[in-house]
Amino acid sequence: MPGKQKVDTPRIRCGNCLQAVTNIAAHFVGTPRFETSNRPELARQRAVSRLRNEATAASRRQPKSKRLLSGLLRCGACGSGMVMTGCDRSGPRVRCSQNKESGSCKNRTKYYIEKIERLVLSRLKTQIDNPKLMGQFVEAYLAERRALSCRRSPR
Repeated sequence: MPGKQKVDTPRIRCGNCLQAVTNIAAHFVGTPRFETSNRPELARQRAVSRLRNEATAASRRQPKSKRLLSGLLRCGACGSGMVMTGCDRSGPRVRCSQNKESGSCKNRTKYYIEKIERLVLSRLKTQIDNPKLMGQFVEAYLAERRALSCRRSPR
């Protein structure tokens, strides 16, 4: 048909192949995040700039971990770190990372992280409520601050 023009349909890159999309609005809500051209270098530049902009803003807004004791828990048997191992109906659990990864630690027990956090916070509350212990804590804190300030300022 001589009167009909060829319409260039937009294409979306999915992995290594391009798929034609006739109605982008039907497939996406808002602005599409996929590259719609056949130029991979342009797509890469756009993706890198988008990731740089979004990653820095998100990293400033949210902490890296939502758990209070993240990175502080240690196995009582071997001293290695504790890692999240999954959830059940009572909540998320942690276990020895050395046991999970290599099996060299004999501590196979899984602990509920929320129960550990509750115990730690209740113990801290009882220590903070005791005026004698709180006074010792303040003295130790001030002594440590003085020691750190002396190390920093060379006089």
